[in-house]
Amino acid sequence: SGPEPARPAFLPDDVLTISFGPLGAGVEGRPEPGLTLDVEPAAPARAEDGLAALCAGLAPRTLVLRVEAALTRPVVVLRAPGAPGRLMLALGEDAALTLIEVSVADAGLSSLLIEAELGPGARLTRLTLQDGGPGAIDLAHADVRAAQGASYAATGLAFGGRFARAETVVTMAGEGARCALN
Repeated sequence: SGPEPARPAFLPDDVLTISFGPLGAGVEGRPEPGLTLDVEPAAPARAEDGLAALCAGLAPRTLVLRVEAALTRPVVVLRAPGAPGRLMLALGEDAALTLIEVSVADAGLSSLLIEAELGPGARLTRLTLQDGGPGAIDLAHADVRAAQGASYAATGLAFGGRFARAETVVTMAGEGARCALN
């Protein structure tokens, strides 16, 4: 086991922070109204992709975030070395969530599987910073399904690591659904 992820100084104090460390997941802060969190047992990945299956297999549980409103503050996900994580995001009609994901491991394997269901008109913005050290192995897979009028926007910055792989699969399941990947 290794250290729990350190909170980067640039993050505001009043955001909900989810930390995936080698000892499991932790939550710091209070969810804003319209956001609920649950923990469910692990299940096979819904995507038929090798990286998704690997990330699902490494994570012992799924942290489920249900969003039923347009949230005003982001939710932050911190990942430490040796930390498998799995998130299920369920955004209801016209709900909105900004997810900030930070992985700054010096060494070791960290993985994250995100499975997101965006209801009609929902908006998910995902910002990712990956800055691994020379011994870090970072694996991430996002599987997003966008209903009618929903939008998914993702911006990722990757700066280092021994090996880093990030995959995103987006299914536009409804008319007028939008996606922007950067």
